[in-house]
Amino acid sequence: MKYSTLVGVYERLEATTKRLEKTSILSEFLKSADELDRVMLLVQGRVFPNWDTSELGMAAKLLVKAISLATGASLDKIDSLWKETGDLGTVAAELTKNKSQATLFSQPSPKSLG
Repeated sequence: MKYSTLVGVYERLEATTKRLEKTSILSEFLKSADELDRVMLLVQGRVFPNWDTSELGMAAKLLVKAISLATGASLDKIDSLWKETGDLGTVAAELTKNKSQATLFSQPSPKSLG
């Protein structure tokens, strides 16, 4: 499965406040999802299962620097948007929505979630 498919589900979930609609969106998605174990972790906002003590090791300041490097936005601008939205993912999406190069590769990765 392409990660963009999961992103589409996230966007549909974010677009509604109706609990039953969210349940329906997730239900339909999970019926067709490959690699259900990985997909369930991502749907829960996790990368590793609860029993796994692995960490990504990404501090918020490192993410801010990475967003700055990728978008060309100043650290101050990113911090300001972060305070406004409360979510670095939203800040990154906002700063990259008008970028002409959205991906590094035009062909699907051989890995399922790649």
